[in-house]
Amino acid sequence: MIDIQQFPWLRFTAYLLMVIGLPLKSTSLSAVDTFSEKSVFIKKLSNAANSVLDGRTFREAIERITTANELNLWIDRGVNPTKVIEIGVLGPTVFSAIQQIAATQSCEVMPIGNVVLIGRPIWIEQLTGKILTTPVSQMGRKVNVTWDELTTPSEALAQVTGRESSPLHNLPHDLWPENEWNQIDQAVAKILIQGQFTIAGTTDNGAVVDNQGNQSGKVSRLYLLASKTLQDASNELPKLTSGIRLRKSPDGLRVEAEVHQHQQITRWLIDRSKTSDSIDIETDTFTLKQMSTSAENAFRQLAKTANLQCVIKPNAVEACKATISLEGQNVTLRSLLEMIAKQADVKIEFGNAVIIISK
Repeated sequence: MIDIQQFPWLRFTAYLLMVIGLPLKSTSLSAVDTFSEKSVFIKKLSNAANSVLDGRTFREAIERITTANELNLWIDRGVNPTKVIEIGVLGPTVFSAIQQIAATQSCEVMPIGNVVLIGRPIWIEQLTGKILTTPVSQMGRKVNVTWDELTTPSEALAQVTGRESSPLHNLPHDLWPENEWNQIDQAVAKILIQGQFTIAGTTDNGAVVDNQGNQSGKVSRLYLLASKTLQDASNELPKLTSGIRLRKSPDGLRVEAEVHQHQQITRWLIDRSKTSDSIDIETDTFTLKQMSTSAENAFRQLAKTANLQCVIKPNAVEACKATISLEGQNVTLRSLLEMIAKQADVKIEFGNAVIIISK
């Protein structure tokens, strides 16, 4: 055994480790990926978003939002991308809109590694765990990746590595839609592509395992937070999910937790920064793609979004049963309501927290 008292430099190193908050011995893996409240990625997810994408397929609806906000996207191959969504007004933020669409197929959303993951809960947890526990030596090289429609998984992987795929590493045959990732870590990109074919499962105690039998465990992840968020997180996170360990660091909060708990924490941090649910009908804008429904349903949905009461006078009830069709790019709520009124041939009056429809 080494006597630390005999080596002054060891005493200084131990002291330095304690000062900066790093344990001499850790009981968990340390995640390379960090959560930064000030990152462009997180700020994009927190941006205001109001849209109606009814009639679009699952993939089309999600891509409308992620493409408009320049977000990298990866959807679980085990989810039906062609299912048509009918969920009304989305928002009030980019992240909540994506979550609402994902929920139509019982999917979860996890923003990590500069990409938005959408898929089955067990698949999301498995890929999140792989990204969080990737060795630091394998991370750090950012790449831009694109492939065309009907690209095979092996060809996609070759785009990431920059080399022709080897027969020894060929992935199962499939034909994938076109894709574009900007400034994604090369190691993360490999995990995402290969992860489409990983058979995940759970142990008797509910822990997620991959097809090699590797079980998810505790991971120490750094959350870079502003002082107010740091204070709130320190108080609220132990209530949100039990069994986690928190330690304040000079630049944020280090959390030791299971992978699924890091998912909860990430979603909580993004959700708490969402914009107010109150919509200004004169300034806030919406994007609608081929919305077709009854005038009454459209009036009530849009009114609810802005916390407005919708009153349809008896003489306008029959007219509001008419089917209307709306489509618009960055138009105000007032303009949309007026479009509906014009198509249904009714009058609309804007009062204090109420819209009144009459003939």
